[in-house]
Formats: sequence, C-alpha cells, structure tokens
Amino acid sequence: MDITGVRLLVGHKPVVTPTVFYSELISEKQLDDLADGIWYFHVQLRNNFGWGDVSHFRFQIDTQVPEQFEIKVKEGKETTNPQPTLILDTTDEISGIDYYEVKINQETPLIIKEKESKIPVQSLGKHTIVVKAVDKAGNYTLAVTEINILPIETPIITDYPKTLISGNILSIKGTAVPEATIKIYIQKGQASQLIKVEEVKSDSQGRWSYVEIEPLEKGIYKIWAEVIDLLGAKSRLSEEITIVV
Repeated sequence: MDITGVRLLVGHKPVVTPTVFYSELISEKQLDDLADGIWYFHVQLRNNFGWGDVSHFRFQIDTQVPEQFEIKVKEGKETTNPQPTLILDTTDEISGIDYYEVKINQETPLIIKEKESKIPVQSLGKHTIVVKAVDKAGNYTLAVTEINILPIETPIITDYPKTLISGNILSIKGTAVPEATIKIYIQKGQASQLIKVEEVKSDSQGRWSYVEIEPLEKGIYKIWAEVIDLLGAKSRLSEEITIVV
C-alpha cells in the first residue's frame, strides 16, 4: 500500500501522537541539538485507508563521563595476599556502567563486570593499577592506585651439617609460618647449577624438616628455602647455607 503521509515527533513522553506532518515521504530525519537524557521518537504513517498505529522508539543521549571514583582494596593496599580483591563502585546517571577495564602494570587489561573482583596472583612488590569505568554510551572515567604485595615471614634453616661424607644422607631442619609449603632449593658448584627443588610442609608449630634420600656427590652445595602459605602468599628467600660433601 502506498504511503501518502508521515507524522513525526521527538520528546520526553514515552507515548504520544506525533503532530509534525510531512506530505512527502522521508526515509531519514536528522535530530540536532538534543540534550543528554532519555528521548522518544514517534512515527505514524498514512495510506489510502487512513492513519495507522503510532510506533514509539526509545533512545538515550549521553555525553557525560561516569562519576569520579576511588579504587578500594578489600585486604588493604599493603597486604601479604597475592590475589587481593578490588572494589570498584561508581555511577553513571544516564546510561549506567557497562564494565570496568583493569590494567595492572603493563599486562593485558582485564574486563570486569562486577563491582567486587579478585585480580590475578601478583608477585612481591609494588604494582600500579589503572581502572577505566566505561558507561553504556562508551564514555569513561579513569582511576589509579598502587598496591604493595608484602612477603610473609622468611623461613629459617636451623639445623644442617656443614660437612657431609659422600654417600651419607642429608638432613636439614628449620622454622617457618605454620602449615605452609616450604620449597627447598639445592644448588651445586661455582656455576650456580640448580640441581633440585623439593617441597615439604611445616607443622602446626611451624617446624619443618627435609631429608635428601639420594646421596650427594662430592662438591660444594648451597641450599636455601622459600615459604608459600595457603593463600599463595610468598616469603623472601632464606639465607643460604653451604654444605661441603
């Protein structure tokens, strides 16, 4: 059926009969100088049988960035937890927040939808976090903070033989935080050749021991330890001990 007339109207009311009449058919209409906010576009078409139903189209204009915000860290910005939780909370009055883009140091940005989210495990030391809050119109606001991942208590090697007869079994003992994983590093010779990394557990009192079942060959060995607790938090490396076989 041939269209013989068009009525259009733009306004803030969701349901209304358009009143601007066009006797010639139009396929598009440019809308200029509309303020930010929610708008409605109303269209009604006429043919030889009269006017049809009115169609209503909702659209939004948003040129404003989201509100300024602060990056909060649930565990504190200085923490031994290597995987802290970020709390991101801002608002955008017109469009609403679509997502948060989180960039840690020079790593690939993460896209986060939730206001509260754990970040990937971080190494010891300071890390710069930049968060971009993006609204549904593509506008964004930036926030920056720094976190410092602190080490847990460094393990101590307390008992070990300074010399060992070739063929004898090596046994060392130490202390650390309770119920954690102790990584034992064994290095041989002047070439700093790391020949073995083993793991043991500390008990509820923090005591641990390690026994090397395979006899060590003749040479000079350096041994040190590192602790990883149940949350994945790490210690600094212990002082090295030297054993001559």
